Amino acid sequence: PWGLSRISTASFAAHDPREMDYDYNFVNAGLGEGSDVYIVDTGVYEDHVVFGGRAKQVWSFDKSTEITDGHGTHVAGTAAGETLGVASKANIWGVRTLAGEGSEGWSSNVVAGIDFVLQQHEARKSNADFKGSVLSMSLASAGKVDAIDQALDAAIKAGVHVVVAAGNAGTDAC
Repeated sequence: PWGLSRISTASFAAHDPREMDYDYNFVNAGLGEGSDVYIVDTGVYEDHVVFGGRAKQVWSFDKSTEITDGHGTHVAGTAAGETLGVASKANIWGVRTLAGEGSEGWSSNVVAGIDFVLQQHEARKSNADFKGSVLSMSLASAGKVDAIDQALDAAIKAGVHVVVAAGNAGTDAC
């Protein structure tokens, strides 16, 4: 698939289809094993077949475990789905910071979700089988939110690898 080919091609040149003529292939059947991927989004549907029992909805801003939007599940599949995920053996932890159809949310919920991830990372990092934490956020805000930036800075300083979506608004993400 395009996404795996794209991240596996170091010489990617924008708009050059020859650079995308690549088969994603790996020999390591344990990709992501011992790693925790936190999906800060709308929640993750734990029972989806692509997760093979590795997914768990662990936190929600409103204590609800109901997943009403599939965006977080989609993001989790890209990160760690068995067939097409980047880290196909990683633990998947759903951190629900958005409500409804994914467009409803508060920055304070996102900050609280990031804080939860940081606490979990700190608790897990002394385990012998633990290899690291990834915090994935594929969500947007109306503008720059200093509190979210500060929470992410704290997570990065603690050793959490942070991955965020680069806009999706058709504007320069920088």
